[in-house]
Amino acid sequence: MPGWTPSELRQYLRYYDCAMELLDELADINFRRKSVDHIRFSCYPGTASWRGINDDAGYIEVHEKCEAGAIAHELGHGFHECLRDDFDLDDDYGDDYAEAIRWFVEKKLGETKWCDDFKKQSGHKAILEHCEYDWAVFMDKMRAKKFYPSTSSS
Repeated sequence: MPGWTPSELRQYLRYYDCAMELLDELADINFRRKSVDHIRFSCYPGTASWRGINDDAGYIEVHEKCEAGAIAHELGHGFHECLRDDFDLDDDYGDDYAEAIRWFVEKKLGETKWCDDFKKQSGHKAILEHCEYDWAVFMDKMRAKKFYPSTSSS
């Protein structure tokens, strides 16, 4: 019978809490994030997904055997939606922002295996490369409104 152990649920919440701390740091410099109405668990195999409810909120759907870090990725999508809406940006780099938020969460939690594996893969690294894989540089880029690698304002 499918389900989640208390340990697995704690791990999801650990990632959620860490991602929210980082998003709160962004909120401190006036960047919105979407609020999370709830987390829905699905007994079907898969990963996680962000589901927007409205312009300000959404929920995360977590599928059976989904990596806990996927929660951070999905919160990154919610952040990118706000960034895009607030600054009238093209719908570029959504997965890159999502992976960047996950990267910073993984690093903060000391989960370097995922980071090592991610660096070996191709794709969705533009934001991380733009900020040199460094949270302080990421924050500086955000303050300077250098959101995307191609230009200084978009």
